[in-house]
This record gives sequence, C-alpha cells and structure tokens, in this order.
Amino acid sequence: YERLSRDVWEQLSRIAPDSYRTHQVLADAFAAQKRREDAIAEYRAVLRLNPTLPGIHEAIGTQFLQLGKGAEALGEFEAEQKLQPHSAEVHLGLARAALLTGDEPRAVKLLEAALHLDRPPSEILKTLGKIKVRHQNYAGASQLLVRYIKDEPADSSAHYLLSRAYRGLGRNEDARREMALYQKSSVDAKQRNAAQKALEAFHQQPQLPEDDEEEESKN
Repeated sequence: YERLSRDVWEQLSRIAPDSYRTHQVLADAFAAQKRREDAIAEYRAVLRLNPTLPGIHEAIGTQFLQLGKGAEALGEFEAEQKLQPHSAEVHLGLARAALLTGDEPRAVKLLEAALHLDRPPSEILKTLGKIKVRHQNYAGASQLLVRYIKDEPADSSAHYLLSRAYRGLGRNEDARREMALYQKSSVDAKQRNAAQKALEAFHQQPQLPEDDEEEESKN
C-alpha cells in the first residue's frame, strides 16, 4: 500500500503538485506509516484547498485518537458530523473521543444512535458491551457482545468481556467456554502479529539490483 501510495503521489505531484488529491494521498501514506503528525499536517493542507471534503476531519480525528488527544479529536469529529450527520462511522469516532475526554454519557448516546444508522460498524456493539460490563449491566452486555462476536469471532478481548458478563449472570459454564476461547484467540493473535511483523521486516529490506538477483538465483 505504501509503495502504491508513493507511486500515485509522485504522479500527482508532477501533474498537480498542490492539488488537494496530492496532499490526501500523501496524508494517507503517512497515516499508514503511523506518522501521525505528518498525516495531520497533510490532511490540514487538504482542508485548506477543499474545506468541505467529506472524510478529512474524520481522518484527522482518528490520528488525534491514536495520539491520545481526546479534545482535539472531539473537535474534528464534531466538524465531520456537520458534513456527514448520518454517518455511523463518524458517530463512533465522536463517541471514542467523548470517552477519551471522560464524557461517557455522551458517548453512550452517540453509540446507541449509531446502531440505528445505515451500516453501523460492529465495533459499536463491543464498545457498548464493554461499558455495560463496567456498570455491571451483564444482561445487556452479553446481548451486545454475542452479536459482535458473530461478526468478529477472532477478537480475543470480546471473548474476555463476554466471559465476565456470563460470570456476572451466574452462567459459569458459558463463562468458562468464553474464557477458553479468549485464551485460544489470544495465542492465535500473537502468532498472527509475529508473522505480520516478520513480513513487514522482509518488505523493508532493500531490494537487490537485478544483476545481483540473477547471480543469487544461479547460486
């Protein structure tokens, strides 16, 4: 993805070096590389050229969330909500920012509203479920988490939360089953992460010149 973004950016920079699309491609590439501040700066450049482009405030807000800057993220998602008032994704981002700033009641209202919008992300179910577990509303939490796990069966943290909910309801056998699934999916996730890191390290290695590659293949 990063290589593709770089190629696209190079083409755009030759054709239209200060177009909003050029800045957007570069911002997306920085975001993929987790260069948060650089991504934010490029997304800001997009807004200077196209201030009503949907998705850009949301992208900036997402970067601020990753940096742990809840107040800044909140402002960006609020700006995005004015452009996309019926977006479930924007509601979710705004709820995450509200949670980060300590406004849980607002977050809950946003998440519950998002469930009634078009194509709500399944992450909403997990976030609401987690809040309900924290407040010992185990029945409500279990209903939400069961729905979430149907879409995301490999999410280990969801199995852990559901185990806690079942334990709170006195459903000990179900709690043990979910804890076993949590342990298994945690191991699987660690293995996937290790494989992904190895793959990323491989791609970051400098490529051999073609002549060297041919010589190595002969050997």
